[in-house]
Amino acid sequence: MTEGNDPWAILRPPRTKQALSVRRTDPESRWPLFWGLDTGRRPLLMLQHSPPTPVRTGLPRFRDMTMEDRHPGGGEPDFLLLQLLQPDYSEVFLEFCSDLVRVTNRAETEAEAVSRFIARAWTWQRFLATRRSGRLSPLEQMGLIGELHVLGEVLFPVLGHVRAVAAWNGPLGAAVDFESDGNAIEVKAVSGALSKVRVSSEHQLSTDDLSHLFLCAVEVVRVDGDEATTVSAAAKAVRDTLSAAHPVALDDFERRLRATGFDWSDDYSDSRWRVGGRRWFEVAPGFPRITPGTLSTGLSAVRYSLALSSCAEFAVAEDTVVATLRSP
Repeated sequence: MTEGNDPWAILRPPRTKQALSVRRTDPESRWPLFWGLDTGRRPLLMLQHSPPTPVRTGLPRFRDMTMEDRHPGGGEPDFLLLQLLQPDYSEVFLEFCSDLVRVTNRAETEAEAVSRFIARAWTWQRFLATRRSGRLSPLEQMGLIGELHVLGEVLFPVLGHVRAVAAWNGPLGAAVDFESDGNAIEVKAVSGALSKVRVSSEHQLSTDDLSHLFLCAVEVVRVDGDEATTVSAAAKAVRDTLSAAHPVALDDFERRLRATGFDWSDDYSDSRWRVGGRRWFEVAPGFPRITPGTLSTGLSAVRYSLALSSCAEFAVAEDTVVATLRSP
């Protein structure tokens, strides 16, 4: 990256560790996006937003970058910050940031600007992670198979094909996997005895602005044999259903599928799975969870394990979930 196309080149590092040296990406842009440096000359991109504009999704994690939502207080605006930690990747980081600026500037409201910034960062995170590994990890395959299973087996019959695909916003950075008209579903693929699930952020089981939130534990077990499925077969089954019923939803489905890191050209024939039963729980008052409102000041990006045995009193029948999703 030459100095001529380096937006951080004219900046000088701040004098204190608490400060940042910044300049606006474009004085004419609608939203306050800034190029910046810290005292270690590490480049960053920052989007300011007012405290009433909440960040409702988890933030992506990167190997050589960091992303966080900072709250200075004292009347200062909050801001989302994306920062490069490894200088060897400065050119890729510039492409990443430039893309975030372009996408964010299309927003009509501040809330949409924040949502676009985070969703695009998630897309990059999945792209970069997939290119490093060559294909989805076994855990990622399990998770995607579980989501595709719920999409095809539960949501297609209830919401219809077009609405069901539009509800699948987890791949685009939403806190939960599916959300439609205030009703949300978080899907967790579990192996074997359905004993424990991983919760990836304090936002994932938050019911803020939701009428109902259901946790669905889908049994996905790695097995041998031709009767077992692969993640590619699971994706193809959903794609074939859409192609026959509502091809207008295919592009939307493919966009979300790509955002998970899935690529049709990857070979998953050596990784086979059996999909078992589904268990449902309603996230209601008293449900064991961590939410933004329960965290101490300064804590964020929390990950934890949840024992399903502790959720027994919140178990609900699938008919209850279906009736809720169908209610006006």
